[in-house]
Amino acid sequence: MTRCGLLLALLGLAGLVSAQCANPKQRPEIRSLSPEDRGRFFRALNELRKNGELDRMSKLHVDNADTIHGHPVFLVFHRVFVNDFAAALDRVDPGVPVPYWDWSLDASNPVSSALFTPDYCGGNGVGDKNCVESGPFSNWEMKVDSTHCLAR
Repeated sequence: MTRCGLLLALLGLAGLVSAQCANPKQRPEIRSLSPEDRGRFFRALNELRKNGELDRMSKLHVDNADTIHGHPVFLVFHRVFVNDFAAALDRVDPGVPVPYWDWSLDASNPVSSALFTPDYCGGNGVGDKNCVESGPFSNWEMKVDSTHCLAR
């Protein structure tokens, strides 16, 4: 694609995006969720794991990681990916909040983050495989590329 063609495509995409984002849905930082909303999110996520949707989406991400990460399509891919993820959660529990993690709050010491406690995403893992054994994701069996525990 020529530079001019790429520029026109990007301008077209920008026009499409601006038209669709007049009232963007706000995503809360996970620590700002009430315990009830956090529970709704975790239950919906667990349902996606049970029905295979989480594995499908995880595999899509893993299979395309080399093409996406470190390339110009990174932001576009992840925007679509997060929107599809939010739509999948919404099919399980309409209106469920889809939080983000402000990792900059934990960047200096992520191991001690509140997110890696039983109230949020479970501990930092135990045993030689660092399997998560506490919290809403305890003892999850993942099936992307091979069957394994959810590990930190």
